[in-house]
Amino acid sequence: KANPHFANTKFNVVGLSQGSLLARYVAQLCDTTETANNLLTIGSPSMGVEATPHCFSGVFCDIINYLVKNAVYFKLAQKYVGPAGYFRDPTHMQSYLADSVFLPFLNNEKDHPQAALNKERFTALNGVMMVEFLHDTMIYPKETAVFGSLDSKGNMITMEEQPIYTNDSFGLKTMDEAKKVKKVMIDGDHLRFSKADITNTFIPFLKNGLN
Repeated sequence: KANPHFANTKFNVVGLSQGSLLARYVAQLCDTTETANNLLTIGSPSMGVEATPHCFSGVFCDIINYLVKNAVYFKLAQKYVGPAGYFRDPTHMQSYLADSVFLPFLNNEKDHPQAALNKERFTALNGVMMVEFLHDTMIYPKETAVFGSLDSKGNMITMEEQPIYTNDSFGLKTMDEAKKVKKVMIDGDHLRFSKADITNTFIPFLKNGLN
């Protein structure tokens, strides 16, 4: 906000992995002079995660994830462990909505004082590009990168089926119906994009709307 290079000018916001949530926070909730132009999220836990990185299945991982799920919504975990703020356990949704300090507010899953601003700024974006890695071993489920999540029985809920989409909680449906949301699938593990992806996909998207 204090940098004169950003005064009264359009700017893009790009985030990698966890940083994509911070990028969305900048675009949706920071009171910058100008609204962001384009938002690019790459391997983002947009609908949260429900397992520890690289540990999705197996006896040992089941034990680890059981312990995490039963501790992640404690106040100390929410205060001092960054990823705890976007851990979204479908079997403990009441605890998630009541005690998670970050993601429910960013996704307008619960009412808060900046909810209207959140939607206003998101729908003011020129475009949104979301990148999912088809063999992602960092975020689970990998579809969270495009607002997918699992229900309490392990069934996939696509972006279009999410309550935040059908209720248009922060403008995702509005943007999608206006053809301003683009999903990109990359055949690789977490953040394994190429120079060609940058040159042929990311940069052309970011340039759109700046002229």
